[in-house]
Amino acid sequence: EYMGHFLSVYFFSPVSGGRGGAMSAAATFRRTAEVHPEQDTDPRAIPKRRLQIKSLQQNLWTLLEDPSSSNAARVINIIVMITIVTSVICFIIETLPALEDSPAWFYIEVVCVAIFSVEYVLRFLTCENKLRFVIALLNMIDLLAILPFYVTLGMNLSKGDPTGVNGGGDANFAFVRVIRM
Repeated sequence: EYMGHFLSVYFFSPVSGGRGGAMSAAATFRRTAEVHPEQDTDPRAIPKRRLQIKSLQQNLWTLLEDPSSSNAARVINIIVMITIVTSVICFIIETLPALEDSPAWFYIEVVCVAIFSVEYVLRFLTCENKLRFVIALLNMIDLLAILPFYVTLGMNLSKGDPTGVNGGGDANFAFVRVIRM
């Protein structure tokens, strides 16, 4: 329990560390539950829970969107940036004839796309206006960077070759690979 409290305060506290920062929703909920254990069965607690969930949603949105909001936000931003650079470098190196048929590229790509997908889905789930999120230009670009992997994976799975090593270099997939760039 202490570790959970420590993590919630560490991850959702402002970088400045000064007073006036918003307390995390998890810490608020934990403290409220300690003071009012009967709150779990009280029907009046439902609006409070909704507010706590909304607060947690806002904290998670800030964590993903504002790298200056906390140490954890900086770490997440650095991980995403390293993943982008890794993905681009591997995409370029993979085009070398001597290295193009290695299944290692597929596994690196799976990890990169998984990170991008989780980040995109979390940002979508925590945004306030889903339609505005979907039609925003940068979010469309993010989605267009992720989708070709799943299209290619589906095509390769239909051929019985998920990694694409035994024919993943087909000209049929060239348009999908260009979209990824």
